[in-house]
Amino acid sequence: RVSAKGRGDPTAVRQLFDWSLEAGLAGQTVRLRCDQEPAIMGLCQDFAGVRAPAVTLLETSPVSSSSSVAGVNRYCQSLAADVRALKAQVEQTTGRTLSASSSVFAWLPRHAAWLRNRCQPYLGKATPVVQVNHRSYESEILTFGAAVMVHLPRATELPKLEQWWSLGLWLGKTSLSDEHLVGTASVLVTSR
Repeated sequence: RVSAKGRGDPTAVRQLFDWSLEAGLAGQTVRLRCDQEPAIMGLCQDFAGVRAPAVTLLETSPVSSSSSVAGVNRYCQSLAADVRALKAQVEQTTGRTLSASSSVFAWLPRHAAWLRNRCQPYLGKATPVVQVNHRSYESEILTFGAAVMVHLPRATELPKLEQWWSLGLWLGKTSLSDEHLVGTASVLVTSR
């Protein structure tokens, strides 16, 4: 979940940078096109700064020129449909309504994009992950929002009778290390 809209949000910049690594763009010249909304332009400028010394060419699309970012708009429509499907699956499984303000809902777009990169062929070809890594993704994927037990970080430093495991919700996997992301009542845990 991003902490603020626009410039200065290290979470959004880090996730964009991780995506670029996952896409095989490390060290390559990248052309990044965005609309003229100041928050998006700021994010793109911060991303270019993090990628340096790799070259990032920043372009802004003309006002009211949706055709100049048509591919992105189509991807966003598909991703929104995936988010709606995941939301419906969580609601059906739990019997609860998942509101857009929920901390769990904030993880849906990220997980939908993660699934799309590993499970959805692109333009009738292989998935994006296969195109970059030249091998299919074969690791375990759980159901979004599934209740799981997770080993707490630094649990071995706790007294022997303290609880080392916690109940949490499975929120996806990390892009680069393929660790599970589990949200507990108090903390986000990454775990093998």
